[in-house]
Amino acid sequence: MDSEISTRTAIKEAALQAFCRLGFEHAKMRDIAQAAGVQVSVIYYHYASKEDLYTEAVFDGIVALFAALRARVSFARERTLPAILADLLAVRSPANLTAQEAALYRISILEWMGHRGDCALTRKLRDMIAACRSEFLVGLQRRASATGANADPMIADLVYRYLEHEAIRMLFDVAPFDRYAAERELQHILSPVLPV
Repeated sequence: MDSEISTRTAIKEAALQAFCRLGFEHAKMRDIAQAAGVQVSVIYYHYASKEDLYTEAVFDGIVALFAALRARVSFARERTLPAILADLLAVRSPANLTAQEAALYRISILEWMGHRGDCALTRKLRDMIAACRSEFLVGLQRRASATGANADPMIADLVYRYLEHEAIRMLFDVAPFDRYAAERELQHILSPVLPV
């Protein structure tokens, strides 16, 4: 049983690297098998299809990535809200991500947008990102309450959308990250509603 688990783990790790480097279309099962040190038939013993392998390997990678990004930001009460939000942007900056993390983030955005159609990964990501948004909004409400203010859920949602928009712009090389510009923009969005 342990050897089956370690084989499955090796396959997933090799697949994740291949999918991040080459994308779904160009990653070949024989190359994944070779990198995992197994025969192609062993992959198909564990996964019904390339799509199933992609869904599991990439989704697990994205879940781990989002957890790692959250762990890199301090939500300490004494920190100003614009600084926290600017940090949330900074951890998504390609300069602060490994090549594999940046690739996973790009994949998560493309799959969330349905780039390959309504596949299993797209549905799982939409559910996960909706949960992340809810978690963010609840956290913002808690922090506002702790400082004696009210957080307007619509403004909090706007801030979340701003963060995602800026992260997407950075990840697809549309704009360089400017922490101070981000802080000024967030301050402007938040100034009438939330204490900073």
